[in-house]
Amino acid sequence: MAGSRAPHPVAAIVDPRACSSPMLRLLATELGGRGAAVVGSVADAHRAAAAGVRVVGCCAPPLGSVAFAGSALRSALGGPRQFGTVVVAGARAVEAARAAGLRAEPLPEHLPEPLAPIAREELRAAWGVAEGESACVLLANPASACDARAALDIAGRTALLGGPVVLVVHPDSGSMSHARRLAAAAGGAWRIALDARAEEPELLSRAADAFLAVGLRAPADAERMPPRGLAAALSALARGGRPAPASAESIAVRLALRAGAAVVAADGTPGAEQVAADRRFDPRRPNVAARALRAAFDARG
Repeated sequence: MAGSRAPHPVAAIVDPRACSSPMLRLLATELGGRGAAVVGSVADAHRAAAAGVRVVGCCAPPLGSVAFAGSALRSALGGPRQFGTVVVAGARAVEAARAAGLRAEPLPEHLPEPLAPIAREELRAAWGVAEGESACVLLANPASACDARAALDIAGRTALLGGPVVLVVHPDSGSMSHARRLAAAAGGAWRIALDARAEEPELLSRAADAFLAVGLRAPADAERMPPRGLAAALSALARGGRPAPASAESIAVRLALRAGAAVVAADGTPGAEQVAADRRFDPRRPNVAARALRAAFDARG
């Protein structure tokens, strides 16, 4: 029809830094080959593409803030201000949709296709888990939204209750520098093993004796909604260019449970409400978590 607008070429906007690999796989399935714009770097775009997302545009907002993106964002979305609905994944994707005049539709809650687990012996050898030691995987929700230091503290307390523990974490997990210092002072009773496959708990379900879900705790005065407009720009300047914290997901907990694994989860961590009551704990009480984790190890045998 003469004078009508062309259909919007982008079906989704995604911030890969705020999405675990299963979330990206789910997005790719939902899109069924339709295009997505990435809010992030070229490396972020490659990560989304590796998960099966058809990337048709990419915008790396200055200082990580969509408020600074301007014309770069419009270009990634295929032209001037648009109309319609897009699927979004990640807080910055929601901001980008709003800035472009699009309605944001959240990704559905169901799970991606299951993955076959890797052989137990292969993984435990790679992690350096010896006979008589327990392996605990920190669930990546995604990686940057989980707390490696808090998880290692729990692993250490668990080791004191009955034997050495190896905590398997994604290399990009939150608080990694603190966790490394804590592990170095442990004398071998609890150790860290790095494995990027921690984003896919089903792959590790045979080798892990239990999974642990502990999210980074927000500051007490944190805003419930992300800042917008000038406030977002000033917030980005105040952070000195540090990327915004990743949004937390429940998908990792649900995948571990689907695989039949034992999951111990901190209250408030997305997905914790689906974990058995005797395996949930107040994040301010790591000793309770340690007892639950030790019980999960003992049940695994």
